[in-house]
This record gives sequence, structure tokens and C-alpha cells, in this order.
Amino acid sequence: MRILPGPARRGGRDRDTLCFKTDRGQMTEKMTFKASAMTMAAVADVFFETGHKRQQLMKMCIFAALTVILLAAPYQISAADKYQEMINCELHAGPCTQSFSEHTVILEVTPRPVKALQNLVFKVTLTGKPSQSTKAPYIDLGMPGMNMGPNRVQLKSSGNNSYEGQGVIVKCPSGRRTWQATVTIPDRGRTEFIFDVIY
Repeated sequence: MRILPGPARRGGRDRDTLCFKTDRGQMTEKMTFKASAMTMAAVADVFFETGHKRQQLMKMCIFAALTVILLAAPYQISAADKYQEMINCELHAGPCTQSFSEHTVILEVTPRPVKALQNLVFKVTLTGKPSQSTKAPYIDLGMPGMNMGPNRVQLKSSGNNSYEGQGVIVKCPSGRRTWQATVTIPDRGRTEFIFDVIY
């Protein structure tokens, strides 16, 4: 067996050592790059998961809000329809007629169509058995199922059993447009006209 000189061996060992060091440095660089890549990937996953969770939470909130609206809508619609179904007079088209006891009451409101927040002329004409009362009829304006406060239209005779007066229909904050005119004939009774008003 041939034995190399010491320096050669040392040189060989040095070369081997250098190669090993060089390989270890490359491995270290590779490991460092791999760790950085894994860290970036982990951060990206965190942001992705956070954004995904936010999107899911937003979708859940929107779904819950839509569910509440859809569940509440039938009650609002049914409440509105409840009063609209009570309408017995189309004042936009012309005079309306109601009868009670031995009297017939004709109500006319102008100008047409009937709008809120404007001066209106209310005309009541009585037919049938003549009233023995010397007091003129009057009209109370309100809304079915709601206390709107006093809003009375005082009427004065205009001849031929007709009475006229001026009044204003206010605008309801809730947006309801179904109104009621209660015509009272003193000492005889009253009747109700339920109609739609334009806002």
C-alpha cells in the first residue's frame, strides 16, 4: 500500500474539509431559503384564512339580514292590506255614497285626485228623509286603527241639502295612505268613508 506524504494527506484532508464546508454552506443556504419560503407561505395562509373567514362572516350577516326582512315583510304587507281592504270609497274617481238609517250621504272631495297637504273642499249632500236637526253635519278626518288627533272639517249649508267646508289631510309618517272621513249628522248618526290618499 502506498502512503501519501503528510502534506499531501493534509492537503487532501484540507481539500476534503473545504469541500465539506462548501457543501455545508450550500446546504445552509438551501435550508435558509426553504425556511423563508415556508414562513412566507404560512403568512399567506394566515391572510387567506383571515380574508376567507371575513367573507364567510359577511355572507352570514347578509343572509341573516335578508332572513329578517323576508320574515317581517309578510306582516307589514298583511297590515297594509288589512286597511286597504277596508276601502269603500274611490274619491279620486268622484263622489261616494253611504247609507244609514233613512239617510243617504254623498261625499265629494275636490280637487281630484285627492292629495295630502293641500287645501281640499269637502261637500256632503243628504238625501232621503229630511233631517229635523238645525245643526250642520261635520267631518272628522283620521286613519283606520290609528289616533291621528283632532282634524275636523266644519261644514256650512250651500243649499239643496248640501254642505261644504275646507280641510287638509296630513301626511302620515308611517307612509300609510288609507284615510277615513267620518260624516256625522247631529241627532241622526254617522257613517264612514274609507279611501286612498296620494302622498
